[in-house]
Amino acid sequence: MDSVPSLEIINEEKEYKVEEIRKHRKQGCGIQFFIHWKEYKNEHDQWISETGLTYVKKVIKDYWIRVLSQTYRRKGWTSNQYLESSTDNEKSLYQ
Repeated sequence: MDSVPSLEIINEEKEYKVEEIRKHRKQGCGIQFFIHWKEYKNEHDQWISETGLTYVKKVIKDYWIRVLSQTYRRKGWTSNQYLESSTDNEKSLYQ
């Protein structure tokens, strides 16, 4: 028997907790994230648009930092080289 998933009250509405973002994709003019829900199995993971995830800004920020860090490590860049080549929007993630 599965346990009941955790819910948070956000803006007077019940919301399921996001455990992590696993990947992203462009969809139309926006971005969707592949979400793993806390206390759910992998088969419940789903694509959710960024606009539908306004209450998990820290999780989104942590995801982008992880993705960008992997990118510059793969290229063999130091953090200074990365920041020199980054856009202002990307740099704001590290502040």
